[in-house]
Amino acid sequence: MRLQGKITRWDDQRGFGFVTQNGDDKAVFVHISAFEDNQRRPLQGDIVSYELSADQQHRQRADKVRFVSPTSSRSHSFRPNRPPRRLRGIMQGILLIGLLVFSALSWRTTPHPTAGDSPQIAIPTSTTQGFQCSGKRSCSQMTSCEEAMFYLKHCPGVEIDGDHDGIPCEQQLCGH
Repeated sequence: MRLQGKITRWDDQRGFGFVTQNGDDKAVFVHISAFEDNQRRPLQGDIVSYELSADQQHRQRADKVRFVSPTSSRSHSFRPNRPPRRLRGIMQGILLIGLLVFSALSWRTTPHPTAGDSPQIAIPTSTTQGFQCSGKRSCSQMTSCEEAMFYLKHCPGVEIDGDHDGIPCEQQLCGH
């Protein structure tokens, strides 16, 4: 059964908010991944239709969300304004050079075994459980609690444990 309501709160950086059903005052959680129409990002005040589902902790959440109100002039695309292709290519080149320089410098400062040292087996920490540190930084970019746990343990610069209790993405994915 589809319901209709209004997005009463939306945090675009974190990729989630709350929908309040028409004629009701109870807000229901909605995640950016629940939107079927990827034409634009949601905004507070948007009218949407949705179905109710339950998360792993049996809490209600909006699912299969569609915009009811026509696209407003204040809306913005899922794909942010991009720089021209040529500029993107230049930026990618600079990033690649920076990564190569960083790799070379870290190789020079990392102690390496000499002939007398016993060999050690390196265990990669960035690909366990099929996950890789691929630049994701926030909970809205994660697809599962397991991925968020991996990023928290192995990937620098993530912002997914706001209360620093060792449990990432508590409101979106890990639900503790």
